[in-house]
Amino acid sequence: MIKALQPLAPVGAAGEPSPACKIPAVARCCEAWQLAYDAELKKGKHDCLAREAAGGAYRNAMPPLSDTESIRDFVACVAHGLLIKAIEDNSVGKLIYAAQVALSAASSQSKSKAPVAADTPSPSLFLAN
Repeated sequence: MIKALQPLAPVGAAGEPSPACKIPAVARCCEAWQLAYDAELKKGKHDCLAREAAGGAYRNAMPPLSDTESIRDFVACVAHGLLIKAIEDNSVGKLIYAAQVALSAASSQSKSKAPVAADTPSPSLFLAN
């Protein structure tokens, strides 16, 4: 009988959790991966199909690209996903590019919300009496 390979668990050398899993977003992605992988194996799916489904669950658990903190978490999830093979090599460039575009948009949005300088005349000064 052929036994399925065990998933690449996010643990360190001493059986301790991986340092990356101290980041809540990465831990959430790893948990989604593990739950999906286990569920697919219980259904009798082959290891390769279970890993494919688990990879989808990992990506679906990644944070949205909505603000700078979430973007940093997203990048951490991409990097960790690459290391544990939850994300395929050919997808990484696209995901990092999406994060870069989102970061650029978030940066320009925060600059446009910058407070008005004190020496800028108030619009009320221009109103006729």
